[in-house]
Amino acid sequence: MSFPSFVALIPAAGVGARMGASIPKQYAPLAGKPMLQHVIETFSSAPLIDQVYVVVSPADAYIDELPLPPRCTVLRCGGDTRQASVTNGLRAIAARVDADDWVLVHDAARPGLTVELIDKLI
Repeated sequence: MSFPSFVALIPAAGVGARMGASIPKQYAPLAGKPMLQHVIETFSSAPLIDQVYVVVSPADAYIDELPLPPRCTVLRCGGDTRQASVTNGLRAIAARVDADDWVLVHDAARPGLTVELIDKLI
């Protein structure tokens, strides 16, 4: 019997139109680094998470500026909506996960996540 893996899927393809900022919301600085970086680092430091996938738009140049940990993969398949980005991301990782694996989806612009919350959820 094999145990399921846990992977994170972070939709981060938004442009932040409602926020009206000059950069997408997920790249807005919070405590010295972009919000998205906080989320990536939290998932990457969670011992139960095997892999982190970040879904960005194909034209996203900001992601290239972030220091990404080894277990983090960028998927340039984001859609026009969060739902489309999640769907595209799930399709992109389908061959990389097993049927009994769990995919935890967490929005890029919600930086309050902690390793303890991830452990509790799992």
